[in-house]
Amino acid sequence: MYAKALGLICVVGIALVAGSVFMSDQKCGNVFRYVQDRNGYIYGEIFVNIEGESSLFLQVNATSYGVYRQEDKLRIQLLSNPQDFMFSKFAQVVYAVFFPTQKNIPEITQISLNGRVLCQENPLPLIPGKPVTYLFSNHRISFT
Repeated sequence: MYAKALGLICVVGIALVAGSVFMSDQKCGNVFRYVQDRNGYIYGEIFVNIEGESSLFLQVNATSYGVYRQEDKLRIQLLSNPQDFMFSKFAQVVYAVFFPTQKNIPEITQISLNGRVLCQENPLPLIPGKPVTYLFSNHRISFT
């Protein structure tokens, strides 16, 4: 009975982990990961460490197969509470990156913070007859 209970705990634990983090072979894996919420919606999370910054300017670039409308953009949202890092010299800041579609999830090609490139990857390869869209967005916050 103990072995069956332990097996059940292991299976449940694996299912919970598999349901939260999407795509294990990720570009920019040192600062970025894909996450799938309970409803199946896929978004990205960016984790950056800061040290004594008075403002943050995050830039994100991505590529995706397909044609997008001009108003389709990446959307960046600060998940961390600014008060958690305003008064601390060292902190980790977390952002969410929301994609304009769930059909073709964009691949991150570059993330930079305050002009410093944190990661850079090659864009999707060009394939004849398959359009590639380049997406970008930024987020700025200043505090004193």
